[in-house]
Amino acid sequence: MKDSISTKARVYVETLMAVTDEKGTTAEVDRALLGVARMLTKNPEFTTFFRTSTLSAIEKRRLVEDVFNPAKGVPVHLFNFLRVLADRHDLGALPAIAREWQRLLDERAGRVRFKIYSALPIEKAEIDRIAAAVGGVMKKKEALPEAVVDKGLLGGVVFQIEDVRIDGSVKTRLDRMRARLLESFTL
Repeated sequence: MKDSISTKARVYVETLMAVTDEKGTTAEVDRALLGVARMLTKNPEFTTFFRTSTLSAIEKRRLVEDVFNPAKGVPVHLFNFLRVLADRHDLGALPAIAREWQRLLDERAGRVRFKIYSALPIEKAEIDRIAAAVGGVMKKKEALPEAVVDKGLLGGVVFQIEDVRIDGSVKTRLDRMRARLLESFTL
């Protein structure tokens, strides 16, 4: 199911991006789409509401026209795009669409976003050093880290870079050591 949503999001994003590139409104739509995505993240009931099948496409479209009207500052191309999503019963895919939009813009700009999970806060200088290393390894112009304190970690760090997870946590290292010890006793 996730793959079909990702594929659908990619098709929608490529279509929207082609229109906004042609009309010169990509930056404007980017800001507005990120705002809509933040609203959906803060109010997950909207996403649930958009996914519900109890409302007709016409009712969802009316809601979109009331809430996201260009008179309220929403770019016309995003407004029309949201109306298409409503007509196709795909408003529930908006979070995936916003993520794919960001991914494609990052790809175009030569950016990579990644997360650093640690048990304690990491100093900015260290984060900057890690970002420079990740950018170099990934051959990207810019690496944008997000440091996350994870109280579930004993120590060490875990990196999430796109679809790759690099686990250097103490727990993982202890688990590996345990597995090697158990393996040596069974030989």
